[in-house]
Amino acid sequence: MTRTPKSIMLGLLLRQARKSSGLSLRELAFRIGRDAPTLSRWESAERTPKRESVAHVLGVLGVRGERYGHFMSLLDDADEAYRVAATEIEKARQWAACLEFERAATRITYVSGDQLPELLCTQATLATTLRAEGVPDQDIEERVGSHPDRQRILTRHQPVALRVLLGAGAFQHDIGGPRIATAQWDYLAELSRLPNVDLRVLPAGSGRHAGTFTLVDSLGLRSALIGNRFAGVWVHRVEDVHGCERNVRSLRARALSPVDSRDRLVDAARRFVVAPVA
Repeated sequence: MTRTPKSIMLGLLLRQARKSSGLSLRELAFRIGRDAPTLSRWESAERTPKRESVAHVLGVLGVRGERYGHFMSLLDDADEAYRVAATEIEKARQWAACLEFERAATRITYVSGDQLPELLCTQATLATTLRAEGVPDQDIEERVGSHPDRQRILTRHQPVALRVLLGAGAFQHDIGGPRIATAQWDYLAELSRLPNVDLRVLPAGSGRHAGTFTLVDSLGLRSALIGNRFAGVWVHRVEDVHGCERNVRSLRARALSPVDSRDRLVDAARRFVVAPVA
């Protein structure tokens, strides 16, 4: 069966539940009467287990109640797009799955009209943004602290191929004041020099924008997250993904060149420079 967002999320949660219980693949396989390679394929979404198999695993791992129901719901229409969940717990689980896709990605394309993709934020920008969203301080500290590890996909031995189409609206925000904003735009300008990064700016007046979405090639699947982590649809169907790809091609034709885009980022940084006190 082809990997889908739902099947990969199910595998991720099964692996997390097993590890939280302290069991190895071999130990869990023994308890449910299966072999370790089969469990490994379930966790990597190479195969989707039957409902009774998932129920058996969850019973051994002590997963019950609402959490049990969430696991089982991932087996319903597993080939369909996975919509952002309604509850905070479900949102957190889907966000974790998105991060798994990101870590294993070979290519990521961001299209964003008026905000910076989180992966491209400095730690100070990320902290400012999360604080404005009302995220609890403890969660901010954890997210910001782990951010450099997340960004290593951009500079690792085999880095992700990153394409970014950034709308003019993103340049209208102070992002936490002059110092934080200057550091953020300087960071993006330097990032755009990496050979694996193609960052283009969409100038004002370049036509109707296609919205915010992310294309990801990861774990043998090309999928798209349309919207953002608070409200959006995660799709993998070929026709849906092709629609996003057509938007990317259209926007790239209207975007500034990489060199002109870098100049725009440098200009944005200079706009926020604070003059020294005499």
